[in-house]
Amino acid sequence: MSQDFILIRTPANDEAFSDISDTVPFNRREVIEAVRLRHPETNCHDEARLHLVMEDSSIVFTLGSDPIRRITLTVDGEADPTTLISYLCTELDCRALNTATGQFVEIKQDSGFSRAQHFRDRVMRATNRVTVGT
Repeated sequence: MSQDFILIRTPANDEAFSDISDTVPFNRREVIEAVRLRHPETNCHDEARLHLVMEDSSIVFTLGSDPIRRITLTVDGEADPTTLISYLCTELDCRALNTATGQFVEIKQDSGFSRAQHFRDRVMRATNRVTVGT
């Protein structure tokens, strides 16, 4: 089974799909870091097309060339991509469109503790970038 999703970021991130006239580009480095943080085994040799192979499925992240206006996720296999999509939408401040339904994926709100952990992880990554770069 194959499923396709499009990650898209807009100024308000709440427009109906038919009302979207402009998108906010993604930063390639942030996208790769977000994917690798969740799944370090992701093949990122081609930064325009990341590939994650799991036991029962695979996911291809098509970023394309700069500026990255959308990210296409192609999910092949039996895995439920909901958790990963929810994580990416939160991490990258975007929404996911299910191409089969034409509807945006509803992201469940995290608990306060989950949001705190997410914030801590982002701060730690930023701190590590500064520390490693100096």
